[in-house]
Amino acid sequence: MAQDARRFSSRAQLGCNFAQIDGDDLSGYNRFGYFAGIGVGAQLNRYSEIQFEFQYSLRGSRYGKYDNNLLGFKLGYIDIPIIYTIKDWIKEDKRGSYHKTYFQGGLYYGRLIKSSNTDGGNFHETFKKDDIGWLLGCTFFANRNYGISGRFTRSLTPLNTRIDATGTKVKMISYFISLGLTYRFN
Repeated sequence: MAQDARRFSSRAQLGCNFAQIDGDDLSGYNRFGYFAGIGVGAQLNRYSEIQFEFQYSLRGSRYGKYDNNLLGFKLGYIDIPIIYTIKDWIKEDKRGSYHKTYFQGGLYYGRLIKSSNTDGGNFHETFKKDDIGWLLGCTFFANRNYGISGRFTRSLTPLNTRIDATGTKVKMISYFISLGLTYRFN
C-alpha cells in the first residue's frame, strides 16, 4: 500500500458555531456564529499528527424562546488551537493512500478582538481579552481533499464574573459546538 509520505499538510476551514455562555442566565446554544481559518499539520507517525490552526471565531450567547433575560453577547475571537490528531480508516486512490477519519483533542488560546451586547449596553467591555480552553472533535474526509468536521469547545478560564440577584459571584464560561467544511491542500 503506497502511503503519502508528506510530512506536512495544510488545510482551510469554514463553518458555523452554536454557542452559549454558562453563567449569563440564558439557556441553549442560541448564538449562531461562524468561523474561518487555516491550519497546518505535522505528521508524527503514520496514524497521528499535531495540528496548528489560526481562526476567526464568532461566538457568545443570545436569549432563547424560554429565557426571561433578553440580554446576549456577540464575541469575535482570534483562536489558535494546538491539536493532537489520531488518524484512522486508510483509503486508497490513484495518488496513494490517505486517512478518512481524524479524531482530535487539544487546547486553544483565544484573543477577544470585538464584542457587543444585544441590548446596546457596555457590560461586554468588562470581558477578559484572553480565553484558554480545550476541544474535542472529529473530521471525516469524503475524499482526499474535502471533509466535514464537528467540534465541542469549552473555556477553562472564565470570560467574566458577575454578581447575581442573590449576591453570589458567578463565573461566565464559554461553550460552543462547531460544524464545518475542511479542504486539505495535499
